[in-house]
Amino acid sequence: MAAHAPNPSDSNTLVPITSPTDATVDIIAVHGINVWGNETHAENTWTHAETGVNWLRTLLPTLLPRARVLAFQYNANVVFGTSTAGVQQQAVNLLGCLSMARKDNPARPLIFIAHSMGGIIVKEALATAWRGYNAYPMIWTFTYAIFFLAVPHKGSCHASWGQILADIFSTATRQPSSALLETLSRTSRSWEELNASFQPLYEAFKFYTWVESLPFGPGLGVIVPEDSAVLGLPPSRETVRTANCDHRGICKFSGDNDPEWIGLAANILQAANKAAATNCFTPSMKCRQAMFDSLGLQDAEQEIHSLREANNEVQRVLVQGKDLFLEIELTRGQAQEQLASLIFWFFGAIGAILRLIVSVNLASPVQRAMLRGPLALLPAKETGLQYVRQAEEAEDQIMKVEEWAIDRLNKHQCKLLRALHMLQAAAINAHGEERIGEASVSQRTIAGERKIELVKELEHTTAEIHHSHQRYNRAEAEKRMIEEGRAKVANLPDSEFWIGTATEINKTEATVKEAHKDDDATCSCIIL
Repeated sequence: MAAHAPNPSDSNTLVPITSPTDATVDIIAVHGINVWGNETHAENTWTHAETGVNWLRTLLPTLLPRARVLAFQYNANVVFGTSTAGVQQQAVNLLGCLSMARKDNPARPLIFIAHSMGGIIVKEALATAWRGYNAYPMIWTFTYAIFFLAVPHKGSCHASWGQILADIFSTATRQPSSALLETLSRTSRSWEELNASFQPLYEAFKFYTWVESLPFGPGLGVIVPEDSAVLGLPPSRETVRTANCDHRGICKFSGDNDPEWIGLAANILQAANKAAATNCFTPSMKCRQAMFDSLGLQDAEQEIHSLREANNEVQRVLVQGKDLFLEIELTRGQAQEQLASLIFWFFGAIGAILRLIVSVNLASPVQRAMLRGPLALLPAKETGLQYVRQAEEAEDQIMKVEEWAIDRLNKHQCKLLRALHMLQAAAINAHGEERIGEASVSQRTIAGERKIELVKELEHTTAEIHHSHQRYNRAEAEKRMIEEGRAKVANLPDSEFWIGTATEINKTEATVKEAHKDDDATCSCIIL
């Protein structure tokens, strides 16, 4: 049997649809599953069969002329040319493509539009970016909204039908079964795991959910029922629309007068305008809430009209950033110094004796008797408890410093985004300014340099906000462990206090190191 011809639409790549030079938002379209292995599936997903209208190429650019539109193509076949790559692998492919496509401006807002399986891949990609923050620092942070078009968040009863079809053909062609289809099945636990990993991000984005209402074909009914398609979030976070379409038709429109397109277009326009105007893209969930109301929106174009003014504003914000980072570093160092002195006392001055205690077999009377001499060298129980209480206070101070740093960094992030909006608006207006001599070539050059500096500063600030959250969470966990350890040894007799203390320190230090082994923050020792 001749080998099936390669499908160019299965190349795992981002295909540019429109790329305006003054783009204010990136819109990423992700197609769904390819049951019959059609070579044109990635294109046909968005194309109306009768009119030939591909709305990504025609209607969307007209609606949003300043949106960069890209389509993610991947191997979504379940019959011919199936890939062993599952949802996780395709999600990583999407993240890699996005990182490359956005390297010149990673701070541009993102909106995803996904059909069916495409929504599962988008969720996995964003959850992966959130978990592996250092690899993809800007993708989930600068995502504003996700449009889910008939996405089976809880699996689909018809995935089993597709699996039977795929199994028949794979027997004949000896090709692997589809890992993608396995994720779609209601019997698979993959969707439960994905929903659990995505749970923290339900507060991070605005969701638009489109539900199919017409049967797909004779005997099949609705492919993704409402209970699977809807996230169940409050109306302020999830907009739900029941479309007069089947599973395939929910992402196809006959033209600009199509009622279903009019409904979707209004919501895409609203999301894109808000995404382009918001100054609240940050890893801090509480601060992200302002993105979904008027508090996070500012009309930068009315505030600054010339490149010179915009360049000066950018320079001012960048200088403020240098001062801020220096202040944070000094304040953070002072808080860490207090804890470091206590750690030195526990693990330097008496550390050798504590390590000796945990190294012996305490159940052996002989080895226990060997500890009498070293234990006599240790300070009184009350002195030890006093140091432990000081350690709790030191961890509490670190938490306060990081909370302060997060607040200051978020405000700086807003200023950076506002300055970026001003610079972009000034650049757009520069053509008109040139005619009256207000914008010079030198100001254009400076604006280009300032934009590069701004983007780097945004990346740096975003990373620092994330790291401050890590440090806060770490200090909070360590303080809790110290408190729990102190409670366990506080009522021990003087003769057993240091034995119990050494044992608790050994257990809690191992626990924290394991829990934070992937953290960037310096690993500090645990007192109790």
